[in-house]
Amino acid sequence: METNVYGNVADVVMTVSSQDGDSIREMGVDTELKWLPFIAEASKAEDVPRASSRHGLLYCSSLNPIAVAAMEWLVTNVRPEMMSLCLCCCLCGCLI
Repeated sequence: METNVYGNVADVVMTVSSQDGDSIREMGVDTELKWLPFIAEASKAEDVPRASSRHGLLYCSSLNPIAVAAMEWLVTNVRPEMMSLCLCCCLCGCLI
């Protein structure tokens, strides 16, 4: 299932290591791969673009059906509630 998305849907596949990228290539995926290094230091709030100028969602997990269901639930049920309460989570843009 993941290789189908990697190869037919995704423009770019982000990997967490070169070994991860090698594994994806071994599955026959020829989509562009980019290595996303681990960054221990968080960005300063003023360096992050305002939420109103951003779009999309970066999903960092697998396409395991349970993980997908969890993300759908989060986006459908939790995000709207957080935005309506303005919990300063940077989803509504009030802090950034």
